Amino acid sequence: MGNIIDINSLIKYYGNFKALNRVSFRVEKGQIFGYLGSNGAGKTTTIKILLGLMKASSGEVRVFGGDTFPDTPNSLKLRAAIGSVLEFNGLLEDRTGLDNLIFWAGLYNIDKADGLVLAEKLMDLVQLEEWADVKVGKYSYGMCKRLAIARCLISDPELLILDEPTLGVDPESRHLIRELLKDLSEKGKTIFISSHDLGEIQKICSHLAIIKKGNILFKGSLDDLIKQYADEREFSLEDVYLKIVKEE
Repeated sequence: MGNIIDINSLIKYYGNFKALNRVSFRVEKGQIFGYLGSNGAGKTTTIKILLGLMKASSGEVRVFGGDTFPDTPNSLKLRAAIGSVLEFNGLLEDRTGLDNLIFWAGLYNIDKADGLVLAEKLMDLVQLEEWADVKVGKYSYGMCKRLAIARCLISDPELLILDEPTLGVDPESRHLIRELLKDLSEKGKTIFISSHDLGEIQKICSHLAIIKKGNILFKGSLDDLIKQYADEREFSLEDVYLKIVKEE
């Protein structure tokens, strides 16, 4: 498998504060990759640099083998190949769920008829078809998360970048999102998930990187994590995770 994301020696300063300290990791095609760390660890900063929303102080970031969002017409094509859900979900609360997806389809130059068909399919995919004609302002938080994921699938991206996709959602939505992402991965999409929820990472991700105070403490598969850090008295992933972060 080729590398979809390739980050090497990434450094980011905010004034004199070093938010990222030579961060390096790779994400291969088809993986569900977890980026695990507490609040303030550097996860969101990494994502913003990855999406071209912020410049790094130094280091290299490549997506699909090329530089992230170069200043060329190809950057538009690259943006269409990456779907993202960050803290701002990109939804218009005064429009219906269906209208939101049709609106986003138009931003990708999908004509109205095709956009409607696509929007209906995506509403069904995230099990919101019964809420298609309801304004988003009346959606629950979990429903908004599901609609935001549908929104990021409009351009049929190869890579999904999701910041805390199940944080604060109800159990039903959490299960639906988890199963949807697994299905998308099986269909060949690569998924990068930022989270501080160890349980969610364990349930969905095959590989992960652990970051603390801008430093990568571990990168590899879940199996490698257990083998490297567990001993005969420690068998849970939570024990292993706590052992890693306390050692640093």
